[in-house]
Amino acid sequence: MLLFHGGLAQALARSRILRRIEAEFGMKVMSRLTPHVHLIYLRPDGMLLSKKHYSDWREIQDEYESYMTSLGPFSQEGLLDFLSEQYGCDDAKWGFSREEVRDFMESDATVLEARRGNT
Repeated sequence: MLLFHGGLAQALARSRILRRIEAEFGMKVMSRLTPHVHLIYLRPDGMLLSKKHYSDWREIQDEYESYMTSLGPFSQEGLLDFLSEQYGCDDAKWGFSREEVRDFMESDATVLEARRGNT
């Protein structure tokens, strides 16, 4: 028998609760434990991902002078699904490859700029 204490026990309990809610209602539940990302479009052809917490789109607009629009927050899976639906299954047509998104989500970096020519 394994016994967990403190923060780990709370995280495990919370994840079980989240999995139960997701199964019951057929939807993904985002929490502070789930990394999230905003997809930010910039003029004239820029795109970036940000893991910063924003209360609304106006905060993002204030941070980026060339702000056009933003979507999110997304989970990693939600972002990959959106990019696939929006730009097709070939991630060479996206601003970010699947691998770049996964690496970014697991990193300490807060912003990832898209490759030029793919936005």
